[in-house]
Amino acid sequence: MRARVGPRFSAEDGDVRHLAKRRWPRILAIVWPFLCLVVLEGEVLGWRAEVAEAERLGGTPRDFLSFYTGALLLSQGHGDSLYDLQLQESTQQSLLSAEATDRLHEQVRAQALPFLNPPFVALMFLPLTHLNLPQAYTVWLVANVGFLGALVALLTSSFRYWSRGEHLVAGLTALTFLPAYFAVWQGQISVLLALATALAWLAFRRGHEGAGGLAVAFVLAKPQYFVLAFLWLLWRSRWRALGGFGLGVALLGLLALMTAGPVAVLSWVRLLTQAPQLGSYYGAHPDLMFTWSGFLSALTGRAVLTAKEAAPFLIWALLEVVTLSSVAIRRFQPSAIRSSPSFQGAVVLVSSVLLSLHTNVQDLVLLVVAGYLIWDLMRLKERPLVRAMWLAGLLGMHVLVLGLFLLKAAFHAMPYPNMVVVPVLALWLMLLAASTPPFSARPPVPTVPSSEAA
Repeated sequence: MRARVGPRFSAEDGDVRHLAKRRWPRILAIVWPFLCLVVLEGEVLGWRAEVAEAERLGGTPRDFLSFYTGALLLSQGHGDSLYDLQLQESTQQSLLSAEATDRLHEQVRAQALPFLNPPFVALMFLPLTHLNLPQAYTVWLVANVGFLGALVALLTSSFRYWSRGEHLVAGLTALTFLPAYFAVWQGQISVLLALATALAWLAFRRGHEGAGGLAVAFVLAKPQYFVLAFLWLLWRSRWRALGGFGLGVALLGLLALMTAGPVAVLSWVRLLTQAPQLGSYYGAHPDLMFTWSGFLSALTGRAVLTAKEAAPFLIWALLEVVTLSSVAIRRFQPSAIRSSPSFQGAVVLVSSVLLSLHTNVQDLVLLVVAGYLIWDLMRLKERPLVRAMWLAGLLGMHVLVLGLFLLKAAFHAMPYPNMVVVPVLALWLMLLAASTPPFSARPPVPTVPSSEAA
């Protein structure tokens, strides 16, 4: 009789099913999915209400407006003037009704939402210009919901050695993470960015360095996350990945030159250098960013990067250097940790959020990928207390972000959530930097019980 091989894991191997016999995990397994389903229902209703509001207003003041503007200028043959801010503003004024314009001024506190992404992003939205603005927003919102589902399905299916309870909790947590809701609601490309990072991590884990680097190249869609990804590959001497990365950047650059022309590419580069000075007129609010610069701007009440005083800028520079150092020092850790794609991916993602100059709440959807990778590491820790602490921290981030925004909506005097979330992310990075053996970088190997071997 053939032996039946099943995915049986022990508590030491990181499987958490043995906790199901205890009281609190059983309560969590019941209460958490219920709470997530309630939140998910509210999110779906919110998306539906925003679509209806866009139809009523004849437009939308959400971030999708900037992408649609860029694509519309491209379709009208204004490639050379793609980054002319005055032309973008006049185009948006022609797209929005008077009431929608008032919403833009009151809710977003901006006169216009400029298109600042590279030209290939405008090309991506080009097919939607055949629809009017409300219809295009609706189509992209539905597509974003599909991208979010694909992201969660990809990550969940990548960890087949997890228990069903882990899959359920992780999947529902990711779907109902508030930044993911905002990314869909705003009509952003943040979910696509997270999906690209997940595909890159999966390629690296399978040893496909070139494909992983190629996927990382899409990070150029939001260039504030581009530099650290490149420096990390260079620091780790991942030459094949850098080759794929370079190929991807070259293809995207060629695409930009063919669609918008060299003048537009140079204008985009020049505009990026001016981005910190754009100000609230163009919807740039430094004190609302979930970054070190945003945290210090909210703390001091002034934009750190443009402040006349030197002290805030120096503190920001010091925090950036310390964060970069915590990433670089990992090179000297034992090889089992150093070579783990989950460890590397989690560190780079959390660091990218903190080091970026522009991370709005919707871009925190990148933490969905980081959360999966962190749990994949910490579930292998030998001490149950460490696993429990990280589980509480990961689920706590979900509750923290949701609770802070609900409190902010109810009490306007409350500080913006970045005042709390940024220090918590810094704590995450410190704890990851302090991670030491014993734990394995590989999933546990199924074993055959002796009683079934006959």
